[in-house]
Amino acid sequence: MTRRDFNLQVALETDAEFLVDLYLKGWRETYTGEIPEAAIAEVASEAPQRWRTWLAAEESRAWFAVDARPDNAGQPIGFIAVEAQGPHAPKPLYVTALYVLAAHQGRGAGSALLEHATGDAPCYLRVSQRNERAISFYERHGFRADGDTRVIPEWGGIVDLRMVR
Repeated sequence: MTRRDFNLQVALETDAEFLVDLYLKGWRETYTGEIPEAAIAEVASEAPQRWRTWLAAEESRAWFAVDARPDNAGQPIGFIAVEAQGPHAPKPLYVTALYVLAAHQGRGAGSALLEHATGDAPCYLRVSQRNERAISFYERHGFRADGDTRVIPEWGGIVDLRMVR
């Protein structure tokens, strides 16, 4: 897949079902075997309402990468979610989620989503310190760990790094 094999489109409130589906697929691909199954099940049960509410919020924006190949046209393959932050945040824009399905990773969709959603705006995000592939991806896009971490006990003690740009 090259950049011409997918298109970007804004996610509307009516797209909540697609966003939830991608989020859960991406989450499972990333965390199965790393996070207890009970935590994954809880995230899955809360995701529909969480993302509907999130899409309706004024400060939130999301975009999909949609497969443009004739045999798969219209199938979402990834998404990014960003939200404006208040004056006490480390940066004005927070990348709350960026997932590209594993079968489509490494082909430009994640970079296109990140560049489209954030441009060169100062922003930050959180990523599992165990997710070396994601950390490398964000570093290539100018993000650096700033030393802030948080442990999420209910997710098996995963440590999230904060990365800023």
